[in-house]
Amino acid sequence: MNGLIKKISLLMVMGLLVIGCEKKESQTNIKQTETKESVLEKTSSAVVPVLLCAKCGQFKGSDKCCAADAQICSSCGLAKGSPACCKGIDFSKGDVEICTSCGEIKGSAKCCKPDAEKCPKCGLNKGSIGCCKI
Repeated sequence: MNGLIKKISLLMVMGLLVIGCEKKESQTNIKQTETKESVLEKTSSAVVPVLLCAKCGQFKGSDKCCAADAQICSSCGLAKGSPACCKGIDFSKGDVEICTSCGEIKGSAKCCKPDAEKCPKCGLNKGSIGCCKI
């Protein structure tokens, strides 16, 4: 009888271990799925770059971008009053990306400087190309 009780006890312990391991693995999979989903949510908004159009100087895709009725600035050749108008931006390589963290030209010397003054309205660098516009 003692041998039978030991075998039953051993089987119960092994069964509980298996169930416990499966439960823990299931919880780990749930945590990994949640982590992947939260990463996707955080990065999905950063996937779309904010670009200045090399042809007109407006934000690419905006209603004003390459508008047929836009007045052209005689000094720079871009749309008069566009964010890039008379700013001396180098468009030789095409459209220029604006940093969504600071509002400056991405990768420029002004981009994401820690000591830059922030705009109280939009939180980007005060006076940057993207300030209160993106």
